[in-house]
Amino acid sequence: MNHIEDLYQRINSLQEQVETIAKMVQIKRIKSQKSFNEGTGIMKNVASLAGGCCFFAGVLLIAGIIAGCATPPQVVLAPGKPELAAKLLGDWKGNWYADNGSSGRFEIQITSVEGDRVRAKGAWYNTVVGTAPFRVQCGFRDGSLWMPISEKYWFDLKLHEGPGDKPQLRGRYSTVGQGVVYQGDIRVVKQ
Repeated sequence: MNHIEDLYQRINSLQEQVETIAKMVQIKRIKSQKSFNEGTGIMKNVASLAGGCCFFAGVLLIAGIIAGCATPPQVVLAPGKPELAAKLLGDWKGNWYADNGSSGRFEIQITSVEGDRVRAKGAWYNTVVGTAPFRVQCGFRDGSLWMPISEKYWFDLKLHEGPGDKPQLRGRYSTVGQGVVYQGDIRVVKQ
């Protein structure tokens, strides 16, 4: 199961738990309101408590979503670190997300890492021009994998890796399709 599917399962589970809590609180609130309307002072406190439970359930949902979407820590990329070459080499698959709302599949294969020189090839899918293959020779800049193909066509990807997680490359891109410059995010996971 990949990271995205796991995230969706955790969010759905949290959503179900919050809905269950909300139903229980709603039942208690209805009973509390009835007793409150009948004039029992203690029910006033229970009604306030039920409202607090709804707030707490909402806070739990938001915290769960934030925790599930958290990006693993960044690994600073630089030449002269052989352990990084091993982490970068290989196939990476994921998606591109344009700032204009469009998205599609993105694959990149890092074929060599020698000092500060990195070679890669890959393809964009579901673009305005269909499938768009590319090849690039690149290097490291500011702790990122910097892949300039031209002034308007580049990738700036950061390596992220958390305990027990597959390495991820995340970052920004700029590309040109049918004379229009597109920018957005790329998120890929090592296969």
